[in-house]
Amino acid sequence: MGFRMDPGSVLSVGKIQAIDRDFVRGVRQAWFKAGRILLTQVKKDINHKPKSGRLYRLRKGKRWVNHRASAPGETPANFTGVYRNSMGFQIQGWRRMEFGSRSGTAPYARYLETGTSRMEARPGIGNALQAQQNRVRSEIDNAIRGALTT
Repeated sequence: MGFRMDPGSVLSVGKIQAIDRDFVRGVRQAWFKAGRILLTQVKKDINHKPKSGRLYRLRKGKRWVNHRASAPGETPANFTGVYRNSMGFQIQGWRRMEFGSRSGTAPYARYLETGTSRMEARPGIGNALQAQQNRVRSEIDNAIRGALTT
């Protein structure tokens, strides 16, 4: 896109403002695409079996079931679905996206991600970020480039 810059040119100022507006729109679209990619990956990883942690015999409703937990470093295993369903993302303006467990829905999510003094971390979000890092970067680049070339 080319244009000539004259000090009093309203057209030039309008085009500059349009570039700014298009850039912000492109960044927000990039955050949205990145959030969807990461959300899909973390939910897929949570449901992925087999895990390689300890085997538990747990009660689920009225029956007893065997449940294979996740090992340290693996994405947490799914049992009730609370952790998996708590995952989400929120775009705040155009400068920031928050991704993770929504507040109050799975209060133990932070402990799974970072670990405790008695349990090693099961970084579900970290594993999803690592697995989709290149794809997220590519989508962000494409969304911003696309917004600026229209």
